[in-house]
Amino acid sequence: MLPARLIGQIKPESWGGILDGTYAIILTLLTIELPVQILSILDRLANSAQYPALQQFMGIKVDIWFSFFNLMIGYFAVFIIIYDIWSYHRVIIGVDGRLHLRAILTSWTLFLGTLIPSLHYVVNTVRQKFIFAGAIESSPIALELHFARALEYPVIAVTYFFLFLQAASDLAHISGDNTPNDEKDALRFVARTTLTKSVLVIVAFLGFEYISGHNPSWHLVWEAPGVLVIIAILTYANLDLFRFMPRRILFRGR
Repeated sequence: MLPARLIGQIKPESWGGILDGTYAIILTLLTIELPVQILSILDRLANSAQYPALQQFMGIKVDIWFSFFNLMIGYFAVFIIIYDIWSYHRVIIGVDGRLHLRAILTSWTLFLGTLIPSLHYVVNTVRQKFIFAGAIESSPIALELHFARALEYPVIAVTYFFLFLQAASDLAHISGDNTPNDEKDALRFVARTTLTKSVLVIVAFLGFEYISGHNPSWHLVWEAPGVLVIIAILTYANLDLFRFMPRRILFRGR
């Protein structure tokens, strides 16, 4: 890593370039993975083509439609989440901050962001295997699915947490200078909402793991990417759990 005095020589527009380029690659990975998953489902459909034309169409197994539905809403949810992460990151780099710390935290945030499409591919592949095998909760495939999800959701949560760290460190750096109040307010908003989303992702993940383990009727929601969709919806809500905590200037509205 370059020393602080050299990192300070990097032009401000370069931060935007590396962010846009990296997130563009992340979304490209997402779109590349999607056809592979669709082809896997179509192969499953072709293997079940044993009936006359009409009967074949009407007799397609429910698990194939369910898997295709999971695939589409899951990838759409991941797209929304990555877009949300990019938009927050863009706001952060638009304000002068601690450049050396920003370089470190940005590198980790981008690294974690690149993991999200790959981990979702793993989760969806195992999920399809779980659905097509008609597996039960005590099966080895179910264990694979739980483990895969235990990687995907925490990575999303930690990515939001690193965005929080960047916004919080920049706020601490500019608290006494002449930075416009609207930029400080923007960083406060980013810090509070990204920390909120990090907490909510973990709570949703652990909550559905617990509920689905004790209430079989929730298995369908959990085996579908329902929690991922809930997280994507929350990106529009911008819940702020820390708005009224007065202990630190970071969490104050003004």
